[in-house]
Amino acid sequence: MPVPLLIVLGIVAGVVTAVTPGHALAFAIGAASIISLAPGGIRRCLFAVALVFAAATYGAAARDRALDATLVSALEPLLDDRFAPPVWLEGRVADDAAMSGETALVAIDVTRARVADRWFPVAGRATLAIGGQSADTFVARWTRGRWLTAPVLVRRPQTWRNFGGPSDEWQRLRRASDITGTVKSAALVEIRRGSWFSETGAAIRRFVRQEIARTIKPLSPTSAAIVVAILIGDRTSLASDTVRDLQRAGTYHVIAISGGNIAIVVVGSLVALRLVIRSRRVVALVTMAIVIAYGGVVGDQASVERAVAAALVVLSLQVVGWPAPAWRIFLVAALVVVAIDPMTVIDTGAWLSFGATLGILMLAPPIAATLRRGGGLRHRIADAAVRLLAATLAAEFALVPVSAAVFSQVSIAGLLLNFIAIPAMAVVQLAGILVVVAGHFAPVGATAAHVAHWGVAAIVGSASLVDVAPWLSWQTPAVSPGWTIGYYALLTAAVLIRHAQIRLVSGGAALVCLAAIVASPLTPPRGRPPAGWLRVTLLDVAQGDAILAQFPTGQSLLVDVGGSATGFDIGSRVVGPALWALGVRRLDWLAVTHPDIDHAGGALSVLRLLRPREVWEGVPVPANPAMLQLRAAAHAQGAAWVRLAAGQTLEIGGAEIELLNPPVPDWQRRATRNDDSLVMRLSFGDVSVMLTGDIGTAVEETLPLAGRARLRLLKAPHHGSRTSSSPALVRGWLPQAAFISVGRGNTFGHPAPDVLARYAQYGVEVFRTDRDGAIRIEIDGRQVIAQSARGRAWRLTAVGR
Repeated sequence: MPVPLLIVLGIVAGVVTAVTPGHALAFAIGAASIISLAPGGIRRCLFAVALVFAAATYGAAARDRALDATLVSALEPLLDDRFAPPVWLEGRVADDAAMSGETALVAIDVTRARVADRWFPVAGRATLAIGGQSADTFVARWTRGRWLTAPVLVRRPQTWRNFGGPSDEWQRLRRASDITGTVKSAALVEIRRGSWFSETGAAIRRFVRQEIARTIKPLSPTSAAIVVAILIGDRTSLASDTVRDLQRAGTYHVIAISGGNIAIVVVGSLVALRLVIRSRRVVALVTMAIVIAYGGVVGDQASVERAVAAALVVLSLQVVGWPAPAWRIFLVAALVVVAIDPMTVIDTGAWLSFGATLGILMLAPPIAATLRRGGGLRHRIADAAVRLLAATLAAEFALVPVSAAVFSQVSIAGLLLNFIAIPAMAVVQLAGILVVVAGHFAPVGATAAHVAHWGVAAIVGSASLVDVAPWLSWQTPAVSPGWTIGYYALLTAAVLIRHAQIRLVSGGAALVCLAAIVASPLTPPRGRPPAGWLRVTLLDVAQGDAILAQFPTGQSLLVDVGGSATGFDIGSRVVGPALWALGVRRLDWLAVTHPDIDHAGGALSVLRLLRPREVWEGVPVPANPAMLQLRAAAHAQGAAWVRLAAGQTLEIGGAEIELLNPPVPDWQRRATRNDDSLVMRLSFGDVSVMLTGDIGTAVEETLPLAGRARLRLLKAPHHGSRTSSSPALVRGWLPQAAFISVGRGNTFGHPAPDVLARYAQYGVEVFRTDRDGAIRIEIDGRQVIAQSARGRAWRLTAVGR
């Protein structure tokens, strides 16, 4: 087995397993110490073992550093204390700041911190949200490479702990920042210039944005945003709808700077330089300098760094004159990238980049040969089309399991659309460069701007194929990792083994595994509650609500869907996968208690993913744009829109839902009111669960609490705020357990200490999603079994009558 592959495999093992650096090093030393005593064949095996464990030592050490950044350990006591004072942080800006609404977002690599008038060195990345009315005027100054100092209210990055979801450690490893924080005003931020190289890069990026805004934005803001994304990797101006459409179509990769963009730079440089320089080695050296400069200008993005590193490896081999086969060059490039940053092995972008490249190297030639035999093609254009189709098929075969596992999506539309998107991307990149370089020459600049706009129109317009034929892209629940592992193992055997019969059997078995992955929506769901039981699950959606009720009939109701003001799509990224893990393939009902973003923000994505038959609302807010959009989308999908009010009931398989709030409104609402939240009492046998939305004390005192069940559970109103969970509610309902849906370290102070004290006073068992993660409550009518995603358990049984 090639040495680069052994080293990469060892680093992967060190990062993704629980092995400690000490244990891995001990195994490496042990294997190395007996190599000289072993016979020839065994000696090679021992050498491979020693090399793998030595690489695992390196990977495990990198994993431990990522999990235990000194920035986090130094500020640990302050991260969950909302009353903690600001901490002064100083660090280098990692990438150009961008506006998100009225807030500027900037990532810095922190080098030191000040607490209690004492500066001390730290290491780690912080993502800062800088507020104030002047943020948009200062944001252009916060460019990559500059030094930033500011007083920061520090917090932990948000993680979600749901059943069937990633572990806390896995989320910590894959998070973009070690901590997050807020700066109250841009006026408090101090900035110092960086090196000449970083300042030059910032000036070039600024110039690119200005030229594109001047020449292409008047034609189309979308075209301008995509051209900027392709040229310098800045995707902050892309509309979320555009991103979603390209992802569904399988062509989003063309607007993310990666191997394709770097390849265009490399090929363009090689061709141009060969016109004036005869020596191939000198051309390769100059091209290396161009690639390094381009990578420095584009930014601190993992995909750019991987592509630049790979290009430099290929060009370096040209300089030294090593005529290695493509797969060896690939292994060397992978080794260089992983050695520079071992955490690359858990980066989704790396999986996609290296997976697609390896798939093209290994699978495209036999696919192309098969297509040529079948079609008898000889014409150059047709042959180029065959090669492009073969490369696309190879990349798709390599990446389908990754796309299904990471994005819960499979798209075959890309097989067709890449014939448009990839050439269009090349046109956009070349025309965009021409706009930047010659934009002030009116005929050239105007023509190039229109060409770039037409290229973008081809990319975006072709993605609408999925709207015409939605069956070309579909969502996929998670499948057993065994199918994915089996697929790749069998596919590798089919490619590498020379025995024809074994290759045929391996290829057929690989296709079976692939079918199991892509057809997972058609397979019987796992994770459903026991037969005859009612299950209520509070999902962990951070500072928000999302509650799933699964009835004995197999039907399901989702009450609220969480949401985030940052633009993070919690519906598709958190709620959808969590519901699939609980055995839900399609919702029967989706209830939005009220339109606040932390309750309704993920509704559109859930509507698209889980296609509820009905959508429920309480008091309408006609001017609320999110609810108007949700209603239009529901009607477009054929879902009924139902308005509920106090006094209505619904019986489902022995369970009963009673609406306790809101009453029929007697005036039209202009804005959302917490007290208009839907309040439901869900009863099954001797057990009742009250779901309360965000109501406050005034509504709590009016709720009809008579005829209480023997076992009573309460979803604490308004995340446990001090304006809710009144004595009237707690004493009147007297629940045995209360469940609080709340985000860790939230800035609202939820749950309030006096609310927690009140529950304790009445002997109420309290579960909290910020500490317990998702909470699953299973009810058979006489007993309640509660289990949290972090392992906490509680049981209660009704005794007697």
